[in-house]
Amino acid sequence: AAARRMLTASTSIDTPSTSDSRIGAVAAWRACVIATPTVEVGRRADRLRELAEVEWQESLFAAATSHIEEAATLLERHDHDPGVGPIRDAVILTRGLFAGRAPLPTPAQTRAVADLDDLWRRTGSPAAGVARLIVASDAAARDGRWVQMIDLGHQACRLAAGSGDPRLVGQATVALESAHVVALDVGARDAIADTIVAAADAGLESIEADHRALAALLQVMVGDIAGGLAHAEAILAIGARLGSRAVLAKGFLVRGLIHAYVGDVRLALACQGEFLACYDVESASLLHVNVGAGELAAHIALRQGRLADVLTALHPAGTPRRGHWFHASMLAGTAHFGLADADALAAQVATLRAVPEPGTWVEAVIDRLEGLRAVLAGDHGVAADLLRASSARLEELGLVLAAAVGWVEWADLGLGGRLDAEASARVEVSAADLARMGAPEGAERARRLLRGSRRQAVTSGRPGDLTERELEVARLVAEGLGNAEIAERLFVSTRTVTTHLTHIYRRLGLSGRTALTRHMHTVGARAAPRS
Repeated sequence: AAARRMLTASTSIDTPSTSDSRIGAVAAWRACVIATPTVEVGRRADRLRELAEVEWQESLFAAATSHIEEAATLLERHDHDPGVGPIRDAVILTRGLFAGRAPLPTPAQTRAVADLDDLWRRTGSPAAGVARLIVASDAAARDGRWVQMIDLGHQACRLAAGSGDPRLVGQATVALESAHVVALDVGARDAIADTIVAAADAGLESIEADHRALAALLQVMVGDIAGGLAHAEAILAIGARLGSRAVLAKGFLVRGLIHAYVGDVRLALACQGEFLACYDVESASLLHVNVGAGELAAHIALRQGRLADVLTALHPAGTPRRGHWFHASMLAGTAHFGLADADALAAQVATLRAVPEPGTWVEAVIDRLEGLRAVLAGDHGVAADLLRASSARLEELGLVLAAAVGWVEWADLGLGGRLDAEASARVEVSAADLARMGAPEGAERARRLLRGSRRQAVTSGRPGDLTERELEVARLVAEGLGNAEIAERLFVSTRTVTTHLTHIYRRLGLSGRTALTRHMHTVGARAAPRS
């Protein structure tokens, strides 16, 4: 009875007394299971299920998975006992939810989800229906089916609303909002703000924490870093009131991710330590269930120059996780670029091009990765065009923090730091925006570019300032070849030749073909290319 009161307080109405907590509920349910004889099959299985649910809510993933499987195995031995039917259905529901949320489903997890579908068909239970829609939405996110992901979230909300069960409504709403965050829908901020207020008014503090975590990520995407940190602090306050290490961990994770986004590795490391301290060793080994944990580790590894560890943190095979394709793709691409691994970048691009419902942000990531490949290949003109297109797409989406960082990267990598008036103005705006948003590392990178550009402006351009491919194009122009002839000679498109020439003119401070021809003959056509 004491355990049930604790569970009711901590997971149904979220108003535990000062002596009760979610961690206390885990201990109480474990004691209940131990006290239940194994011969009482239905009762023990039901208590195992209750224990598994509260363990999962506390992010004790290993223990929760073990206990729900124990309950399922126990019931399988009494498959023909009619008295355990409702309990079996409840176990199927919980087991299916656990399985559907796993990042990389195993055959056993796939069977558990199939059992959940069968439960819905047999009973028409709103709880089973909402659960299967949430699981299906998660699977759509993993596969890159963004439109379907959001549609399934809407279906779950409609079904939950019809049930009249506030817990189902809360679960479905969080699932839908998660889908919008995955799709980088910054327009969802107002709707999430409304659900935060509604959850707070209803006293559903853990649900409020879930909404705040999603709101924080969107706030950072639109450049409101202070607003994102305020949500993280509110989550930590809720975790302290509930005595919930899972809610505390969520707050530390969100805060750590924000510090990592803006480049403050010291604070990000401190938050990661607090986050991991919320778990026992067994659960910490399974934190891959929380994709944000991998992203935080990847950010920290990148800032510390451990590029191979970036890929390991994102996924054992070095590919982006479900639900975090945007940030994971950016992080993985940066690591592959740093490792000069053009083949891995090409493979990553191929994966993103295979996404069935690519949004504008997918195209922005593809442009960026292709731009990094072009930098590795020495095609800086092409790289500049691609990195510029990526930044413009991010700006179009309202992702102002990522766009500002992108513009600086365009100037630094694509233009090689040689800024014309337009690029200087763009970088100057980005520097101011990054400083205002609270991203000092990005702002300083932009200011360094501006200082370097001003120093370069006082020196005259030389052929040695060109890349190998640009120098090749310049020499062919000096020989009198037209753009089409150069394209045929170099096996590239005419547009690529035009792009190269644009960058050649800018770097050498020249106005056209005649000036370039004279420059190559007088300054030295045999100059070494820029490395």
